[in-house]
Amino acid sequence: MAFKAADISEDKRLASALLSTLRAHGASGLFSVLECTAKSHKPDGKAKLRAIHSSTRHPFKPGMLWVASLLRRKLKTLNHLVKDSFELASFLKSKRFPADIKFVKIDIREFFMSGKHHELAEHTRKTLNEVAPEFSDLATAMTAFILETQYVKNPETQDRVQVIQGSGMGLDFAGEVSDNSL
Repeated sequence: MAFKAADISEDKRLASALLSTLRAHGASGLFSVLECTAKSHKPDGKAKLRAIHSSTRHPFKPGMLWVASLLRRKLKTLNHLVKDSFELASFLKSKRFPADIKFVKIDIREFFMSGKHHELAEHTRKTLNEVAPEFSDLATAMTAFILETQYVKNPETQDRVQVIQGSGMGLDFAGEVSDNSL
């Protein structure tokens, strides 16, 4: 999927915002830095490292934030999604449940690294056609482009690898793109 710069030139403010990080940092942030963090809330012996694609200087950061904000219009209406364990705890504290109720937890291993890029972009298109049809083509093209040109580098060796699947935990729209595909 391709789009032309002329597609965004009609809205100068949007174009300026989308290009602000690129102007500030150039292409230096195009390669996300691979960082590993431990899930410290896990019981002893169960903590695992998770790979974060740190993208604080990504040239398309404003674009990712924009797509995320558009997707949140739909995601906030879905009551089966919770932002984090604090939101879940708050919800549970506010309700009364029968003593015999059973809860089911679904945790998708490597959630952010699941899904083919074209499928994630197509899910984005379907949602945006519903909540922001005027931006659907541009935001979908941007999503596909960012996902398909996703690279991470090892900060120790400077080795770079292309991410060929998933939204990459650490990209500024990864949560929304992944949640939108559930």
